Amino acid sequence: MLEQAAAMKFETEECRVEISRVGAARVLVVLHGRDRGSLGRVPFVELEKLLAEQESLELFFDLHAAEGATLEVSGSWAVWLRNNKSRLAYVSMLTGTPYVTLSAKTVQRFSELGERLRLYTDKVAFTDALHAES
Repeated sequence: MLEQAAAMKFETEECRVEISRVGAARVLVVLHGRDRGSLGRVPFVELEKLLAEQESLELFFDLHAAEGATLEVSGSWAVWLRNNKSRLAYVSMLTGTPYVTLSAKTVQRFSELGERLRLYTDKVAFTDALHAES
């Protein structure tokens, strides 16, 4: 099992985002609740700090407990992923509801990551990928 660093937590009344390093080149982002953009750029800034420490990262988004995000928030993630795609080996997203799955598919399309963005609906498969040997 890979060692997981303590999570950085950012919270509003409606949502909580946790970001933690999992192993040397993997980062787990967990969203709880509904993201309406009240956290602003804070999650992006923290991820950019982690990207600055590595040549390349694998990002894992656990959206299983997410209720959704606004179109603006999903668009911001798609733009951020597209702008940083040269430094992202893979991006994996675990979704829990049809609405979140649709949002993730939209991000997948507009991030221009192609096959490097993988969508999961099976939590076991997502967890196995997160903890697989590189």
